[in-house]
Amino acid sequence: MMAVSRRRAASYAQALHDMRVRGVLCDATLRLDDGASFRVHRAVLSASSSYFRALFTSATNSTTKKDVALHGINSTYMASIVRYAYLQQLDIKEETVLELLATADYLCIDGIVEKCLAFAVENLKPENCIGVLKFARQVQHE
Repeated sequence: MMAVSRRRAASYAQALHDMRVRGVLCDATLRLDDGASFRVHRAVLSASSSYFRALFTSATNSTTKKDVALHGINSTYMASIVRYAYLQQLDIKEETVLELLATADYLCIDGIVEKCLAFAVENLKPENCIGVLKFARQVQHE
């Protein structure tokens, strides 16, 4: 079996992302509490998240789960998560890393969780260490 080059894999990923943006062959819609919605390809999200894999492939949902309500998720973070699922690109900011981490953890997107944790550790300073500690304790108790 021939290996796919990184450039070709990136080209495929970009094509899938472009198709999603245009709504081509999308087979599910994610709906958020704030009114935002995201047309997606179930296979792409399932490949990057065990949460979506279970949601879309369970015996009762494999062909019927096409409209998904996601409660308590911010549309800005969801946009980042969807972009990551398609392109493996993530823009992490110090002021949003913890909320993005919590959202990715909830949706079982290990790649984002790992990147957010690495970012938080690299950017840990006396000014933010108490906030990070409070966040860690809150997540531990949930």
